[in-house]
Amino acid sequence: MRITAIDGSPKPKDSNTKQFIGAITKSLEDTNTIHTYSVAIKPLEEEAIGIVLESDVILLGFPLYVDGIPSNVLKQMIVLENAFQNSKKKDTVVYAIVNNGFYEGEQNVNAIEMVKHFCKRAGITFGQGIGIGTGEMQGGMIQQGMPVGKAVLKNLGANLEILTANIKNRQSGPNLYVRPNFPWHGFQFMGDHTFWKAKAKKNGISVKDMKQRRLYKKA
Repeated sequence: MRITAIDGSPKPKDSNTKQFIGAITKSLEDTNTIHTYSVAIKPLEEEAIGIVLESDVILLGFPLYVDGIPSNVLKQMIVLENAFQNSKKKDTVVYAIVNNGFYEGEQNVNAIEMVKHFCKRAGITFGQGIGIGTGEMQGGMIQQGMPVGKAVLKNLGANLEILTANIKNRQSGPNLYVRPNFPWHGFQFMGDHTFWKAKAKKNGISVKDMKQRRLYKKA
C-alpha cells in the first residue's frame, strides 16, 4: 500500500504534528511504502503532488488554528483538490490527525469536518479523523521518549491503535477524540506556571503586566 503523510505544521522542525504522524507510521512502515512531506515552508512540488495522487492513503496532520486549518495547509489542500478532480484515481482514503493546545480533543471537531468537506469536493474518501487535546504536552512527551500508550499517553495510544487498524484496511470509522491521562486542574496549573509565567519572565514581563488592561486611542 502506498501511503503519503503530510505534516501541515507551520513549524519547519520538531513539530508536535510530526510526533503524532511518526507514532502512526512507525507501525505501518514494514509492509507499506510511505512518503512523508512537510508544507511548513513551501507547498508540495509537482513530483510530490504526483505521488500524493497515486497514494492509497493520505495522512493529513496539522495543529488547530482558531478552530480551523492553518493557511499553509489550506493553500495546499486547494491545489490537491483541483489535482484530484482531474485525476483518474478516486479510491484514495484520507485520515486527519489534528491537535490543539486545549485540554479537550473535541475542540478539533470543526477542523476535521473541513477535511471531510475537502474529500467530498476532491472526489476521494474521508476515512477517519482523530482530534488530540494538549498537543504540545503529549507531542513533547513523545519527543522526550515516553512510549505511546503508557502513563499520560495511555488514551492516545489506545486511539492511535484504532486509527492505525483502519488505515491498514483502508476502512472508515467514527472520529476519535483524545484527552490525556492527566487531570485538567494539573494541566491548567502547568500551563499557567511553567509555560505562560515562565515565558513572560523570560521576556521581562511581570504577572502584574499581564493582568493590565491596556487602552488604545483611536488614530
